[in-house]
Amino acid sequence: AVENMLGKLKQNPGDYYNSVSALFFHRPYNMMPIQAMSFLYVRGLARATSAEHKKYFEELCSKAKVEPAAVQTELDIIPDYFGMIESGQEPKDVFGATNKVAKAVRADKDFSSLLSRKMSLGSSAMANFGNLYTASLPCWIAAGLEEAYNKKQDITNHPMVMVGYGSGDASEAIPIVPVKGWEEAASKINVAAALEKPVNLTREQYEGMHNGSLKSDLAAENRQKEFVVAHI
Repeated sequence: AVENMLGKLKQNPGDYYNSVSALFFHRPYNMMPIQAMSFLYVRGLARATSAEHKKYFEELCSKAKVEPAAVQTELDIIPDYFGMIESGQEPKDVFGATNKVAKAVRADKDFSSLLSRKMSLGSSAMANFGNLYTASLPCWIAAGLEEAYNKKQDITNHPMVMVGYGSGDASEAIPIVPVKGWEEAASKINVAAALEKPVNLTREQYEGMHNGSLKSDLAAENRQKEFVVAHI
């Protein structure tokens, strides 16, 4: 989805990732967007045409003990995981070389700098959430806008991108831009307020809530106008 978006925008990956002010991903847990971005980053470098980026790509491949050509070959692979399962095969990683280099990228200082500059907005608040499933992407965007508002950052008309995906094969990559007046809406989000008065669970309480054996409402004294879905 991201590569299709870049094609429609007629942008190369390196320039685009550096031009946007923030990258928001589906975020069921903290590491997934970092893994996704490192994968995209490597594929972008594999398509690089500049001598600088080609050299950088080759250095990363060397660290990962992978031939650059192996990653470039994987650029054209369109995996049919559903077909593998239908035929009784165990789904295999068809991007083995790319994933090895992506792991090396995650330890690279240039990539760490990109994460700090482009994927930190709202990240600290999101670390307090568990898996919100389909709500994880909009929640990260909300947390990012709230943080920008609280820090009085001027992000009006600054290009951003959001990437949504799930357990199926469908995904979306959409360029977004905060419009004039975004601050008023951001001031009403209240992500930080929603996280006030947390209840620290013991292991037994967590396991009881997870398997349904714990019936008591541990947050009853903290509730105001919220409601609880007790049964579906």
